[in-house]
Amino acid sequence: MVAIVRVAALALLTTCLTAQDPDGPPAGDPVFEHTFGAVDGVRPGYRIRFDERGAIVRTVELLDERNAPDAETPYLITLEEQLPSGGIRGWLGLRAQQPGELFPDLPNGLEYARWEHAVVDGRVVFRSPKVHGVHVEKRFGHADGRHDLQLEIALVADADATAAPGATWRFALRGLGLLTPGDEFLFGNPAKGVGAARGDGGDVVWRFPRPGGEPVVEEPLLAAQSAAGPILLAGVTNRFFGAFLYPADAAAEQAFVRAEVATWPRVAQYGMEPFSAPVAEYTLALPVPAPGSETAASFRLYLGPKSFRAFGEHAEYARFRPVLDDDLDPPGCFCPMPGTRTMAIWLTHFLGFVESIVKSWGFAIVVMTVLIRLLLVPLNFRMQKAMRAYGAKMTVLKPKLEAIQKRYANNPQQLRLEMARLQKEHKIFPPLGGCLPILITIPVFIGLFSALRTSYELRHQPFLWADDLSRPDALLELGLPVIPYLNLLPLIYIAVVWWQMSRQPLPSDPQQRQVQAIMRYMPIVFGVLLYNYASGMLVYMVTSATFAMIESRITRRILGPMSSEAGVVGTTPML
Repeated sequence: MVAIVRVAALALLTTCLTAQDPDGPPAGDPVFEHTFGAVDGVRPGYRIRFDERGAIVRTVELLDERNAPDAETPYLITLEEQLPSGGIRGWLGLRAQQPGELFPDLPNGLEYARWEHAVVDGRVVFRSPKVHGVHVEKRFGHADGRHDLQLEIALVADADATAAPGATWRFALRGLGLLTPGDEFLFGNPAKGVGAARGDGGDVVWRFPRPGGEPVVEEPLLAAQSAAGPILLAGVTNRFFGAFLYPADAAAEQAFVRAEVATWPRVAQYGMEPFSAPVAEYTLALPVPAPGSETAASFRLYLGPKSFRAFGEHAEYARFRPVLDDDLDPPGCFCPMPGTRTMAIWLTHFLGFVESIVKSWGFAIVVMTVLIRLLLVPLNFRMQKAMRAYGAKMTVLKPKLEAIQKRYANNPQQLRLEMARLQKEHKIFPPLGGCLPILITIPVFIGLFSALRTSYELRHQPFLWADDLSRPDALLELGLPVIPYLNLLPLIYIAVVWWQMSRQPLPSDPQQRQVQAIMRYMPIVFGVLLYNYASGMLVYMVTSATFAMIESRITRRILGPMSSEAGVVGTTPML
């Protein structure tokens, strides 16, 4: 199926928006459409609406098999910002940084002038009005099977050009903007600006500050003349997609001198919070050619999914890999834990491997969860056996323990000494591995939580009644402001874990009894916090809880019931 992802043209409201054109917009419709690449719904392609005014991109539709044409998907919204002058400030608009010097005859410079265009050998070529005998050209192309556009910026001098050869003309190229709907944030805004530069000690990777409640305006991150070295890539991402500009030849490396970012919009609109979406702007420096020649810099503009599979399609896409590594860091709601990013990367690859066999992402999550739990069965069984042996000993010694507690009730220090002596004499220490299964499942949970938060592969993938594993399962529409849908998976998870924990005997020790009583409410807390989370995560949690319930019943049949003296260590089935 041919799939369409409309990526919105986000306008950056800077001082340039106040520029007035006394003559008004040019006559006629300057907007036209062109399709690059395959339209068979399998290979990548793009349908782009261009505007001759400023040679800008109005909208981009990504055509491939991974993007279902779903009108409810927020990435299918088209945004166009009308300016007071009647123009449109859009994507890939080229603006001279010294318009008064370079374009004295163009009141609004290149940005709102009308460019000529032609389609030559499958490429769309724009040519600006002549300036000192020099035209600026923007050339768009596409190679079959790639998730990127070719973008060439050139200065073409006429034979009688009066511009000084070798002089540097600096341009600001506005990057692509990606929608960041508020309901997609999922424990933190995943949108960010990203980039990398080549340094003496290897590639230097950087990240713009994530958008928040305050605007980030034109924050410079890299310059090719700095010690950081040539810029390898710069751009922005949202939850699933990336838009990165990177040099395709040595001339482009020299021309790409700066990257900066601003946040948009200034007020809430289009489902986005204020200052929630980053928009990049690139500074290009091109030398003026000699009369009758041209200088050109060739770039590629990646516009496609953020995924290990997509980034593995071509060798130069490997430079995007740190973007995924950064996405797989646990969200700020989790305390940093060593190895969680590595766990997330491993789980992502393993989940993709399982899906390649079972051909279903939902079933792949189930299979992966069962395999992880099966690996823990011997450890759990050994722990349960040791806990029962410990509980049996504690039951035999209970009269002596109660006598010691009664004798030294008013002397806590002596009570601890006598209890320690009795435990040492009879070797009744709690099993050291009691918490080990939980300690193993916690990094798995956090790693999967991070991986599924921005996993492009789950987008629009159905499982059971859920239409999209990257969103809540939404069994029924309720229409309530706080709970718009009835999500069944969180409720199933709460029910399974609550039932399992309610069947565990309460410890006789008062402190452990209190801990167990509190733990019985934790499934409700988890279910509420993750009620609107990606249903793929809830599939994992429900599968894990169900497996724990079945495992507990089998263990109880083999080893018998757990003594109330055994405590609560290692008995929580939540993760």
